[in-house]
Amino acid sequence: MSKSINKGISAPIGIFIIGLAALVAGVGVLKYQSSQMPNPETLPKLKILEAPKIIGGQKDEHGCLIAAGYSWCEAKSECLRVWEEECK
Repeated sequence: MSKSINKGISAPIGIFIIGLAALVAGVGVLKYQSSQMPNPETLPKLKILEAPKIIGGQKDEHGCLIAAGYSWCEAKSECLRVWEEECK
């Protein structure tokens, strides 16, 4: 009577070994990629552009929109258009 000896690796151990090998390979790839990245301090600096000023958005010292025809009415303490409402 001969005994059969199973010399194979069980499935969970095989999966563990494959996963460990993939992890080691992934870490190696990340280290290689990070060594290829440029140093941020040596990169040229970008100039920040200012937003263009909106035409017609000018206000007077009271906050009245000049281009929209508003002017300050001292009697009513508000901005108004004199052709729509009288300032007494």
